[in-house]
Amino acid sequence: MNFRSFCSVAHTCILNATVLAFSSLPVAGQTFTMLHTQSGNQDGSPQQSYLLLGESGNLYGTTTSGGASGYGTVFMLDSLRSETVLYEFPGLTSFGIPHGILVRHAGHTYGIVQNGGEPGCQNFDCGAVFDLIGGRARIVHKFSPSEAYHPTGSLVKDASGNLYGTTWDGGSVNHGTIYEISGGEERILYNFDGPADGVTPGFLTIDPSGNLYGVTSFGGSFGHGTVFELSTNENGAWSEQILYSFRGKTDGGVPSGAPIFDGKGNLYGVTPQGGRNDVGTCRVNGCGVAYKLARNSEGIWSERVLYTFEATAEDARQPFPTLVRDKQGTLYGVSIYGGTNLYGTVYKIDHSGVETILHNFTGHFGHLGDGGQPLSGLTIDASGNLYGTSSNGVFKIAPQ
Repeated sequence: MNFRSFCSVAHTCILNATVLAFSSLPVAGQTFTMLHTQSGNQDGSPQQSYLLLGESGNLYGTTTSGGASGYGTVFMLDSLRSETVLYEFPGLTSFGIPHGILVRHAGHTYGIVQNGGEPGCQNFDCGAVFDLIGGRARIVHKFSPSEAYHPTGSLVKDASGNLYGTTWDGGSVNHGTIYEISGGEERILYNFDGPADGVTPGFLTIDPSGNLYGVTSFGGSFGHGTVFELSTNENGAWSEQILYSFRGKTDGGVPSGAPIFDGKGNLYGVTPQGGRNDVGTCRVNGCGVAYKLARNSEGIWSERVLYTFEATAEDARQPFPTLVRDKQGTLYGVSIYGGTNLYGTVYKIDHSGVETILHNFTGHFGHLGDGGQPLSGLTIDASGNLYGTSSNGVFKIAPQ
């Protein structure tokens, strides 16, 4: 399996799409604001960065380009949304290019680089986990061809500050792994053998008991991906349970983002494929679905499709990669394509499964442009404000 971007895993990103319309329709009750726009090549693009909301309301993220060497940065937007570059990555031979979600613990900021580190992983470097504190960065762990490599998605932490993540490649049969970093030491918790237990793991989430939940983009009973749980038994050994295998039909397929919980233990997520595949540009693979997984009294999980995205001029297409949830239970997400301008959307889905488009990206750049094709999920604060990234910078959507 070759080194891939998020887009190629989901088979959804075709960045040379022709777009004819450029208007953005305002949505009643919502205010869209660009907090920071890309100001040049050295500033870099945060398009693939998830935003971490800090204790003081500061936003933290990464860029995959920019900085003095052009290999990306870690940045902070303060409460006044003034940008500070916290670190500039020096290059591939030392650190690589940052990607995914940052994690903060005890004053340290942790993240992953998908390349850099040890060489020799399918014509790419193997990737690494880094730690940033006081403007200085160090490598916590370098992945290697002999174990796990090409870390993806995110790091999550438990109550003790132990870090957990996934790799696309490596492991016993090269179908990916789940790893832990504790006290600066890495160990493999699970090797995906595939196809039955999944192939190509994506993002993780963690519950209060320390159980890990995630998805694989491929494999499972039908080859279109899985939702899984990884937990320990009484002897401390980790084992996987498949909660759901996607069929790639009306139920969705090829997930990459971690599911999220509600207060009752139900799981919610999106897939960029599946759903309706009989119309328009979604005729082959479908435009994607939003789903819910619920567990019955016997411990058996079942799926319910909350919303099926359509190949219409108004709807979102290819939701990616995950959702956030507000205090009322409304779900929010982004789509790579669709909307009135075809450059993607921000949308919400209410309790009854009704979808509302909150913003249609125009694809415009420059000081006033909103960019388009958001490749990362949203962050939500206690007041219900949404934060995200597009091809032109960092945005906010405020409820009214």
